[in-house]
Amino acid sequence: PTRRSSDLLRVIIIGCLDGSVAKPISVTGKRQVLRDAIYEIREEFPKECARFTPKLAHYLSKVPSGGDWRNLCKEEQDIVLGRMDRTSGGHTSFLRRLSYEKPSPTLLTSPTQKATPLCHPEYTRPLSIAEYQRIQGFPDNWKLSGSTTQKYRQLGNAVPVGLAQAIGMSFQKV
Repeated sequence: PTRRSSDLLRVIIIGCLDGSVAKPISVTGKRQVLRDAIYEIREEFPKECARFTPKLAHYLSKVPSGGDWRNLCKEEQDIVLGRMDRTSGGHTSFLRRLSYEKPSPTLLTSPTQKATPLCHPEYTRPLSIAEYQRIQGFPDNWKLSGSTTQKYRQLGNAVPVGLAQAIGMSFQKV
């Protein structure tokens, strides 16, 4: 089957000059979906949240949960895609609204990019800072510093807590 960018796995490479590196382990468990992380937050107007441009919000308001640009009428698709090549069959992250029933895609350093927005499943807004924290596995009381833009960057560049824990546990087995 064809793989989409949303199906890709994160790869971590660890090396050591003397060659004594832990053997990789496979970590599997219950596959988490977005609902598991953010459903109980459910704020239409969160305190710390970026904003979509009015044009992007207009088109995203017409996209159902789990949908993307393909849910728009043909005329609107032509407007939003412009000269983008549609023959590759992909572009599933373009003008996308997330779904509670699927895993979160990789968090970006900005949830408001035109080609890869991270639109909330219910509300026509980007994921908030609190939702980014939850998805990455940070506790709700974890304090970030800086502007909202800097916080998105910190969380988008962060290694998810569960992944960091799994990497650390693999070293304990050496």
